Amino acid sequence: MEYNRAVGQKPLSGSDDQSFKLHVSTATDKLEPTLRRFTARLKRDFGDQISRDPAAFKKQILKLIRRELPPRRGRPVSPQVEAALAMVGQGKSVREVLRAQVSGFEKLDTYGRYLMEKALRQAMARRRRHRNPQH
Repeated sequence: MEYNRAVGQKPLSGSDDQSFKLHVSTATDKLEPTLRRFTARLKRDFGDQISRDPAAFKKQILKLIRRELPPRRGRPVSPQVEAALAMVGQGKSVREVLRAQVSGFEKLDTYGRYLMEKALRQAMARRRRHRNPQH
């Protein structure tokens, strides 16, 4: 990757009219050779399947790679919801969880507390459904 110095900026070394190159080592530098080795092995080990239906084979490979690498489908797991589930699992009420997690929870008006309780209950229910999709 090449970067030219900005106008009006002094160069790192040499005269003012020199530009400098900045090489940034990235994961891409290592990724490409790794990918070449991976595809060579796929071609070697699965050449017959590739020759029968190359498009279907590529589609299956991409599907499996997507499954193994982030980002995953859906929202990331919330640590607050996970902690709330653990606390409820230990026998605490939703209101007790909110008192522990939200500073000033008791200072909220009745409707504000109601909305926070409702939101936490819904978030915990979504998380439980996500953990056990058959229910």
